Amino acid sequence: QSRDRWKAKAKALQRELEELEREHSSRMEGAKESSIVAKLGETMSPEVEERALLVPVGHRYPTYIIQLGIQQVIQALNSLRGSQKSFELFAQFFAIPNPTFNSIRTWRLRFGLYQLQRKHEHRSDWIMILDLTIELGQVKCLVILGIPAARLSETGYALQHQDVEVLAIEVLFHSTGEVIHQLLVDLTGQVGDPIQILSDHGSDVKKGIELYQEHQHPDVIYTYDVTHQMALLLKHELENDDRYYSFVQ
Repeated sequence: QSRDRWKAKAKALQRELEELEREHSSRMEGAKESSIVAKLGETMSPEVEERALLVPVGHRYPTYIIQLGIQQVIQALNSLRGSQKSFELFAQFFAIPNPTFNSIRTWRLRFGLYQLQRKHEHRSDWIMILDLTIELGQVKCLVILGIPAARLSETGYALQHQDVEVLAIEVLFHSTGEVIHQLLVDLTGQVGDPIQILSDHGSDVKKGIELYQEHQHPDVIYTYDVTHQMALLLKHELENDDRYYSFVQ
């Protein structure tokens, strides 16, 4: 009976200790977040600090944490869980909150949705890049990227993902030249006319672009993308070589 009584008392004390630890952890987290303003104020102008510390409606974390979470994935090429770990590491030395990977994923998805829904600048010098990707049975995803020709020289004529804009993403259950043509007509009515369109020679994409040239813009340059062009030249050069055939198989 004595052993059972002391055992029950020990369990009660253990539960009380855990509750105190949780309260302490919560208070420390609140203290860390409250000290963010002071820390940031040392390095930011008042205007930048005010914007960075704003908490968007429906969110828990300030804008600068959301921005860091998104940039870790998009620019630093970090994984979602890796981004969470990075926040945990920096929190050992700086007074910043620690968002979970689920929060970072939500921010990235919302940022992507914004990119798809926002209005693009209306221009007459778009260079568009088309590709059909993510094929699941009869369902395909058409992606149309764009970059103004005026900005192309700024990139050194070598593009990275952040240099282009996502002008359209369409899930197609029937991918035909006529469908591609109509999508191009609708898109250019919103963002302006292209001076060049780049794609592979997939039959549906090729036909759609040629219809667009024929009916709307005969002056648009249709360029066969260099990776497919080089692969085709390589195939013609080596297709009679037994070692190449063996490699392909």
